[in-house]
Amino acid sequence: MRAEGRVTDITKDRSDNGVELKSLFVSDRVLSGDLQNHYAEYSQAKERLRRSVSDQEEEFRQATVLIMGKLTLPPGAEHRRQEIAWSVLEKCLEKGPGMALTMRPDGYQYTARGRSRRYDGTTIVADDERAALDAFTSFMPDADVAAHCESLKKRAAGISANAKKLSTEAMGLAEGMTLPGECKYTKLE
Repeated sequence: MRAEGRVTDITKDRSDNGVELKSLFVSDRVLSGDLQNHYAEYSQAKERLRRSVSDQEEEFRQATVLIMGKLTLPPGAEHRRQEIAWSVLEKCLEKGPGMALTMRPDGYQYTARGRSRRYDGTTIVADDERAALDAFTSFMPDADVAAHCESLKKRAAGISANAKKLSTEAMGLAEGMTLPGECKYTKLE
């Protein structure tokens, strides 16, 4: 969350991300379900955090779709539409530079979303990369995009803080010598 503003892999399908997200919050089906019987407040806080992460993932997807719809691209760069939208979000969330074409002593370096490709001094930058960069640099976020960015930044900060707090709390609860509450696993039969 601190590095990218989201938790799951941006390149995966939404259903795959849903499975990944669930696995982050449910390590053991039997014991995770029983958590509320012994640590109700912690269990509720963990569920709120899960919902917040899920909301973040959904808003990130919505913001991506919104930005993609606002981009103007030549046909040769159409396949870069999503990459440009992700780069815009990366920059507006202050998680990276987005896209760049950097002049280097040995040529150029094209960077998008943390990945880069170098061109030597004799190679011309690919047309689709130049068009993508032009679309990225000319994109001016409107009020809707800016609102999504602010919401995503605020929620990401809250998620990071809450996850750290819950992690510390979980460590303290795990070190306890007694198990409060009751369930079928703590009753003698």
